[in-house]
Amino acid sequence: MNKQVSEEEERYTRAVLKVKSIRRFYIHLAIYCVVMPFLGYRNYSEISEFIWSLFPLFGWGFGLFMHGFRVLGKTSKWEKRKIKEYINNENNHYRRRKTFS
Repeated sequence: MNKQVSEEEERYTRAVLKVKSIRRFYIHLAIYCVVMPFLGYRNYSEISEFIWSLFPLFGWGFGLFMHGFRVLGKTSKWEKRKIKEYINNENNHYRRRKTFS
């Protein structure tokens, strides 16, 4: 029983870490979507002929893409895994509540 509880706790911990990493990716994406238009406007409003805002657009955009790919992976497999994780988590949560009652 102790081994089963520790495995369930480990699975729960992994699921929490995964959800937190997904949350961090969405925060990263939101910050990118707020900052990049500001940088584009700032570059447009300057008299300079040089379009420097393309460097952070593509550089940061590539980093954001890699972050998303690392966290989310391929969408279809990720969605299937996530559904299974949520089902397992619900089942584990229900079993814990049942055993503690």
